[in-house]
Amino acid sequence: MTPRSRGLAGHSPQHVQDLLGQGLTQRALADRVGVTHQAVSRFVRRHGLLSGGLQAYRSRQVDQVAQRRRQVRQLLEEGRTSAEVAARLGVSIATVSLDRQALGLRCARIRSKQRTLRGLTLAQVQAHLNAVSRAQLARELRISSSAVYRFCKKTGLIAS
Repeated sequence: MTPRSRGLAGHSPQHVQDLLGQGLTQRALADRVGVTHQAVSRFVRRHGLLSGGLQAYRSRQVDQVAQRRRQVRQLLEEGRTSAEVAARLGVSIATVSLDRQALGLRCARIRSKQRTLRGLTLAQVQAHLNAVSRAQLARELRISSSAVYRFCKKTGLIAS
């Protein structure tokens, strides 16, 4: 009994990788060296090789993630929230959260003076509350009264 060859029809893993890197598909490689497509597929998996299409796909994917993370960093440095960044880039908030984590950026705390309630600044909310109740303000803004209460508590409009 002869020991099994580690190559693919006499080709080393490096040579097979070079052929795949030149854009040759696994099926075309199988035809070229005279083996089945399944044999090439097993060989590629066993030796951890990347086929040309997969290699290009992963490279593009890495580039896209890197570009998105640069955009996330820039938008966060401008003072935008994760929700605003997600809406602007067309991704989920969870994706922005993962990007923030990968970039080592902590969640930015918004100062009380900068907080808004449906676009109303602290001074505008205070002026409205002088005229109407929290419940009425909530109805006008079409939000829950508990959201108005939390805003007032965080900004110091009501005592904790």
